[in-house]
Formats: sequence, structure tokens, C-alpha cells
Amino acid sequence: MQQSWNTEFDKGRFQHAVDYLASPMSALLPARSVIEIGVLLMLFQAMDGVLTTIGINRFGLAAEGNPVLRQLMVEFGHIPTLTILKSTAIIIVLALTLIAARLPWVKNAMSALTCLYFFTAIVPWTYILFIKPFFLIG
Repeated sequence: MQQSWNTEFDKGRFQHAVDYLASPMSALLPARSVIEIGVLLMLFQAMDGVLTTIGINRFGLAAEGNPVLRQLMVEFGHIPTLTILKSTAIIIVLALTLIAARLPWVKNAMSALTCLYFFTAIVPWTYILFIKPFFLIG
């Protein structure tokens, strides 16, 4: 006697197992919008490092507004200090991006931090280095 298998029952049981195993993995992966915010914040970190290096090369260490960072630059040099600082910041942003998959408020914090960083680091350096010199000609 040939036994007939109930394919719907087997499929359902198998699908439940796949869903069970896959759900923790999907919970670890951040949403696309969180990844975009994280990438933008990492890009801003790198841009700030480059703009700060250009500013220090042009104006000297006095151009750095953060006194703790300025002292580290005096002690270790501005390029090693900025490389270590910005690399650490990028690693922290990467960790926050992964944490945001589990804690939704982290996405809002990262969004606010991205806006704050843009207007307090990127815009001022861009103005000082590339826009202001055009108004001083003459």
C-alpha cells in the first residue's frame, strides 16, 4: 500500500521552521533607511577628516576648534590623530547602524546626529576653505 503525503502539512511545518530560523537573522539586519543614514554619517566623518586636514595645513593647529583634539594633534600630529579619531567614529557609526535594527530610537538619534554633524562640521569647514576665500579677493 502506497502512503500519500499531505504536502500542505509538510510544507507548512517546513515553512514554520524556516521562519523560525530566519527571524533572528532578519532582526539583526537594519532597514535600508538606517543603512543609508549610517553610510551618510560615515561619509560625513571621512569628509570632516579631510576638510580638517586641509584646514590645519592651510591655517595651522589653531584652526581646530576642539581644544582636546587640538592637544592630541600637538602631541601626536594632526594626520595620525585624525586617522585614529575618524576610524573610531566610523566603527561606532557602524555599530550604531547594527544596533538600530533592535532599538528603533537609535535611527532617530542617528538622523539627528547626521543633521547636527552636517551643520556644525561640514558646512563651516566648507565655508572657511572654499567659499570665504572668494569674498576676500580684492
